[in-house]
Amino acid sequence: MEGIEVNSDSIRDGRLLTACAADRQPNDPMGENISPEISWDDVNGAEYYAVLMIDRSADDWVHMYVSDEWTTELPEGELESDSYVGPYPPEGTDDHEYEIWVFALEEDPGDIELEMDAPGDFDEIRDRIARYGIIAEGSVTALFAHGDEIS
Repeated sequence: MEGIEVNSDSIRDGRLLTACAADRQPNDPMGENISPEISWDDVNGAEYYAVLMIDRSADDWVHMYVSDEWTTELPEGELESDSYVGPYPPEGTDDHEYEIWVFALEEDPGDIELEMDAPGDFDEIRDRIARYGIIAEGSVTALFAHGDEIS
């Protein structure tokens, strides 16, 4: 399977910007719950793209899921709270690892609905997405911890 190079201007030195974090406790400082900017390689033959963000450190907690006929970018702040909930790792925990996945698809995965801000299972979610013909996939990882102040 072809790979996709995924990038984000909302990641600095491997860490997610504070503005992308949730705007609630226990975050200190609190973020603005702004969805991250994400860009990726154009994939020949892809009709749709699906973007998923999970917290691998918290049992694949779902923070973002959206699908559409984008070109190759999801602008910063584009998503509403029904598609994005920023990180808010508990105080006293180490870095949490957030994976942002992009899937290039043959068909519209529009009927996939994922509960935001809830536990997930990456393998099960990927299997659901695969029903729509994954042509290529790729990811970028960012760390975030309680107390991060990255701008």
